[in-house]
Amino acid sequence: MMPNLWLFLLVALKLVNCDCGERDKGNEIVEVLMWSGGSWAGFLERDYFHAPNYLGHDVDKKKWNCPVDCRYTTDKSRVGNVDAVIFEAQPLTDYYDAYKWDPPQVPSKFFGQSWVNHGYETHIYFNLYGDPGYLNYIDVNFTYYLDSQVPLTFTCMWGGGVYEDLFKPPPPKSKDKCVVFMTTNCISGGAESRTAYAAELMEHMQVDSFGQCLHNKDLPKEMQFPIYKDHGASMRNKIDIFKDYKFVLVFENNNVTDYVTEKMMCAIEAGSVPVYMGSHNVHPYWTPAEHSVIRTDEFNGPADLAKRLTELCDDDEEYYKYFKWKRTGVSEHFKQRFNDCAFYGAECRLCQYLADQRKKLSPAQRQKVEERRRTEHKYKAAQFESHSYLTMLASPDLDLKESFSMSLWIKPRDTDTILIDRSGIYTLKLIPSKDRAFPELCVLDECFTSTIPVNPKNWQHVAVVFNYTSDLTGQVKFWINGKEDLKADIPTKCPQQSHYKLSPPLLIGTDQWHSKYFSGLMDDVSIWKTGLPVQKAKNMVYDVYSGAEEGITAFWSFNAEGSELIDVVNGIEGLIMGFVNYVDSPTKPLVTCHPCL
Repeated sequence: MMPNLWLFLLVALKLVNCDCGERDKGNEIVEVLMWSGGSWAGFLERDYFHAPNYLGHDVDKKKWNCPVDCRYTTDKSRVGNVDAVIFEAQPLTDYYDAYKWDPPQVPSKFFGQSWVNHGYETHIYFNLYGDPGYLNYIDVNFTYYLDSQVPLTFTCMWGGGVYEDLFKPPPPKSKDKCVVFMTTNCISGGAESRTAYAAELMEHMQVDSFGQCLHNKDLPKEMQFPIYKDHGASMRNKIDIFKDYKFVLVFENNNVTDYVTEKMMCAIEAGSVPVYMGSHNVHPYWTPAEHSVIRTDEFNGPADLAKRLTELCDDDEEYYKYFKWKRTGVSEHFKQRFNDCAFYGAECRLCQYLADQRKKLSPAQRQKVEERRRTEHKYKAAQFESHSYLTMLASPDLDLKESFSMSLWIKPRDTDTILIDRSGIYTLKLIPSKDRAFPELCVLDECFTSTIPVNPKNWQHVAVVFNYTSDLTGQVKFWINGKEDLKADIPTKCPQQSHYKLSPPLLIGTDQWHSKYFSGLMDDVSIWKTGLPVQKAKNMVYDVYSGAEEGITAFWSFNAEGSELIDVVNGIEGLIMGFVNYVDSPTKPLVTCHPCL
């Protein structure tokens, strides 16, 4: 896939939001938000994907007869209502590791909602695709990887034509047009390796190169225009050029597993034999059949490959054996790759998957999802000014015996402050060290301090899990921005709240002595009556809870404005003391590691 794809998209595609009126009554509705805008694959177009487009020809979507009412939108105000949010590294962030130093903004993840990783770029160009921290938040992969929940391919009819055209006899070839090479990216993202290989191959045989790399042949004048002026026309021109040649150098930018681009299909559509460099498993998964593609990794180098290609160019009988599949048929693998084409009903396949996942929810959970889909959402955070705090009335639901967990987003102004306190039974706070702050949890007289600091004036996510077992052993673990930190053993002194005859109130933003006050922004405070498992603690950074989650005992999202606070789980009532305002906070920075901000 070309790195300038998004530039093409901005010019060539019309951004069309979903028609949120009634349609296809009786079909289950699935709504998907494309967080970064339009779709190069035409997901926003409901019935037809009209050319000019990236594929190069009209696509009639109605023929797939999608069994669900599949709606795609770019309207971010609906983020709390949709079933899934699609993130695509391009254009979400820039090349390589730019997301670490300039984090993109992402929304909260609501109950019953999936985050979808989408795209057809490699982690070499866009490091985000391979970042374990980012992938922890992802529920559905909608990419070129074969093990994606909804896999995509570029095994499509580029520039026009239909599937049956693949089985037509190859056009006549002449011996003086043996090998062709056409590419515009010579060095970026690993392309320098393929360029060097092609250059060495040229030392041993004639290779006609029409592209910008190793250029030695001009395109006809009518074909000379920027590739993204009309990408579809460029594909058709490329295929027309290839038809005259016996072999096409199909060299990917990178040798990445499962990464097979349109280059392969352009050669096959032209009736030429692909000479492939790229994914090690191109055969059997992307080749039409046995003995249909030549792989560079089966030769000792360019000289060895040149010798074989020269032999085949002079031996028509051996050469045409590579097209036996046109008579006998293609493999089941190839058929599946064609069915998984990104432009042929892929958006429907994603919606079907999401609908199937929804069916796995319990009736009570499905009801929560339906309520969320119908609700008009606000996206707020609590802004604490000096000497202000929240008090949550005494409730046995806040009696955290033995094991418990807490999480919250903070954007503090100070490094020495209280986050959550319950009369010293348990206290979560920040302790200062120069210009940074370290989260610390105190339970009775024992305190545990994270070794990863949080940076004031930036949004940070803090989670802590206190795991105490019946055999008087346990551990405390912190997660800062989803990264696991401290593993501290708990002394053999069980922090039972039965020591306390009264059930004291919970304070957010100060302690029982009002010795310190939190100043800054706070959001999405959750408290759990269980020690959350590692995977949940890592993944919970952006979660907004409904109360249907197992083990949760309180959650304050601060999205309902007013002087009274009620948590969404057990209805624990609270009051604002002092000056706590609600400010818009529809997004948070994408945190995947430390330090990222």
